Amino acid sequence: MDSAVHALRGRGLNPTDLHIALAGITYPARPSELADYARQRNADEQLVALLAALPDMPIVGPNQVCMAVFGRHAQIQGNP
Repeated sequence: MDSAVHALRGRGLNPTDLHIALAGITYPARPSELADYARQRNADEQLVALLAALPDMPIVGPNQVCMAVFGRHAQIQGNP
């Protein structure tokens, strides 16, 4: 497990927190847009930093961003 993801989970952050931080964003969105949006919604700064560090490519939806941050087995409940 990536150390940054381990640190997020150690702080009690999970895919649901990511979903809450990005609720209402319009996809597709680039990582910088995701990070800015999450920051405006007062998301955890470590989560914001992970979003900003994602490869600069359009992310098409919540499951794609969740998998990019938390790994391939993470899915946001209700979005198969």
